[in-house]
Amino acid sequence: MAESIKNLQIQTGQLNVGIELTSVKNESIERGKQNSKVVIPESCTTLNINATNSYSIRPVRDVEPFLVFCDFENNFNLGGGWTMFQRRFNGSVNFFQNWTMYKNGFGDVNGEHWLGLEKLHVMTRSERHEMLVILEDHEGSSVYAHYDSFQIGSEAEKYKLTVGNYLGTAGGDSLSYHNGNKFSTFDQDNDEDDSNSCAKTYIGAWWFAT
Repeated sequence: MAESIKNLQIQTGQLNVGIELTSVKNESIERGKQNSKVVIPESCTTLNINATNSYSIRPVRDVEPFLVFCDFENNFNLGGGWTMFQRRFNGSVNFFQNWTMYKNGFGDVNGEHWLGLEKLHVMTRSERHEMLVILEDHEGSSVYAHYDSFQIGSEAEKYKLTVGNYLGTAGGDSLSYHNGNKFSTFDQDNDEDDSNSCAKTYIGAWWFAT
């Protein structure tokens, strides 16, 4: 399992485990509960129903609503209202995609999918978010990695990753190594290795360093 977790952080092209990467807007929880007139919630935490399912959200007024999968169930007492932005479990979706696909998102939010870098930027640009990674192996054992802050930069910043402090059972912090890195795909090499394309080497896309 520890090796699988390492692979999660550096290679999104060929994973052999289930994966969830999620974020939540903590500061909106009470405000959302108090405002019963909100038709389209800002995030999964502002829903008036605590049921795991897909819902439309509108994080800010200057974007159109979009569909996300809201997760209210986990085995680690970390609460609900998590917005799932990557889910992989059966290999039905090809994650070796180009920049445009990672920007806009692909797959089905009710199945395997990547929500989209632009949506992540919109969600995290104005309010504090956390990130939760859950990995489950084929025997049903699961571990988690929790980061107390998570933000994605704009496309002009190449969707730079910013994460906070780690807590979890995932065998160590493997994501902070990529903190501050730009996102790379096979057609946009933004990693720090001038002699190699990490996206091509690892057959995936990520906030690669080297």
